[in-house]
Amino acid sequence: MEGIELGTYSLLFASGSGWIARSDCFQDHEDIREFEEPLQIEESTARYRITLNPVPHGNARTKKIDRRRFLRGN
Repeated sequence: MEGIELGTYSLLFASGSGWIARSDCFQDHEDIREFEEPLQIEESTARYRITLNPVPHGNARTKKIDRRRFLRGN
């Protein structure tokens, strides 16, 4: 992604199966999470690698959040 302003951001995401566009939700196995540590964009040319699935020796933790928290920013 390009054009993200410098700053500190919360990174939230949802995953699941059977996306229902009109409802903005997954039909099955919906899992909504937030990274425990904020993402700090400190340089306009910085590159970040983020995966949404746990990886061996990864350095980021996530926590479950409810749909209300997830949608609060919209």
